[in-house]
Amino acid sequence: MEARRRMVVCWKENLVLVVMKYVRDISLKLGDYTVYTTSDYKAEVIETNRRHEVILNEQRCSCRLWQVSGISCVHAIAFIGTMKDANLKNYVSEYFIVAKYKTAYALEIGSLPNKAQWIKVDIGYKVLPPNLSLRPPEKPKKERIRSTDENTSKKMHKCLRK
Repeated sequence: MEARRRMVVCWKENLVLVVMKYVRDISLKLGDYTVYTTSDYKAEVIETNRRHEVILNEQRCSCRLWQVSGISCVHAIAFIGTMKDANLKNYVSEYFIVAKYKTAYALEIGSLPNKAQWIKVDIGYKVLPPNLSLRPPEKPKKERIRSTDENTSKKMHKCLRK
């Protein structure tokens, strides 16, 4: 915790370093994308064989990477790159902004007491250990489960020798 707190003091950018590196790496490959703007906040970004719809004000892309990670996907960055005076800070989840990172690590976490110092609590009943009489998970079943079309008769036969 203390190491992260000290590390944040050195940051001069608005975004966390991991995000800045990710954006820098992606922006080198933007030549493969064609952007067709339909409105101020909506565009169609075309790769070689795929089409993606980007909506900036909702922070949404049809590839869904932006919604899952909170970091602008390559399609959104391609669209943002075509805009004048666009700030990437406005299109990244607030959790990747340095100010939010600083507030997350601003509080101190106190040390935990020894187990002997824990408070004893009576819950009113006794908690029993689990029943271990069941077959352990690593032991295989006695017989495999057969398919519906498989012969299930167990007739024994002898091979005839000539």
